[in-house]
Amino acid sequence: GINLLDNRVPAAFAVITTSIKLLPIIAVIAYGLFFGKVDALNQSVATVTATPSGGFGMAVLATLFAYDGWATLTNMGGELKNPQKNLPRAIVIGILIVVVAYAGISYGMMRAMPANEIVRLGDNATFGVVTQAFGKLGGRLLTIIILISILGTINGKLMALPRMTFAMAEDGVLPKWLAKVNRFNEPIGSILFLTVTASLLQFTASADWLSNIAVFIIWIFYTATFVGLFILRHRDKQAVQVAEPLQELESIFSVPGYPWVPLIAILGALFVLISTLINDFGSSIIAIGLVFIGLPVYWYYSRKKGEAYD
Repeated sequence: GINLLDNRVPAAFAVITTSIKLLPIIAVIAYGLFFGKVDALNQSVATVTATPSGGFGMAVLATLFAYDGWATLTNMGGELKNPQKNLPRAIVIGILIVVVAYAGISYGMMRAMPANEIVRLGDNATFGVVTQAFGKLGGRLLTIIILISILGTINGKLMALPRMTFAMAEDGVLPKWLAKVNRFNEPIGSILFLTVTASLLQFTASADWLSNIAVFIIWIFYTATFVGLFILRHRDKQAVQVAEPLQELESIFSVPGYPWVPLIAILGALFVLISTLINDFGSSIIAIGLVFIGLPVYWYYSRKKGEAYD
């Protein structure tokens, strides 16, 4: 509902929810730094439980959802002021905040709780530290803040992802009703379609499984984007040779540290994807199959678009 209003409303909601979700992170970091008397980093863990679908690549895959804003933000590029300047700045600062938050809360917990206890509590370790520091009230507040954080994440996704569906529909490769906008110029067709689809998917499998296959699939496309950077730059050079005025095109696909930065990105992405395929082949194939379901729709509308141009 918020995302059907003027985009300043969901943008303000995103700022509020992000600020609120940072509060317990800052609290745990501060508690660990100033009141923590444990040094879990130098402790041995007595019992380690192995999981059948392990692997470092799978562990990385599980965390990549937290960093996904770097890419979904680019969908909003057309609605940002001075995107060439503000978009890279927002991506870099955003990722740095997430890295500092993750590293900080991990260090804070290891200062506040013994290693064996962290392993025993597992997903509830953060809740255990907050309860230890701030009592039962702190635990209840953390639960509320987690719910607010989830709402903030959903809001962010519904701000960014429908823009992709909208752009494809506007380009004629998806049904035109997905390009419908309301009086606030919000892509109402795409927002409602993705909301209904996501709501139905919630009843098909666990949240962890759904998020893992979603991240796995999107990283296939991110890898293709990294590879596409080399292709586009090569085409730019050819275009420059044909017509000198097109020389400025090369700056559109410029990357600091080219070609090493995109090469490292490709290698890192392939490591995660191949590791996931090896450790959870069945789920990976199902995820790829779900994407292929959309291909006939894409082909049909692409052909229809081509016939219209003919």
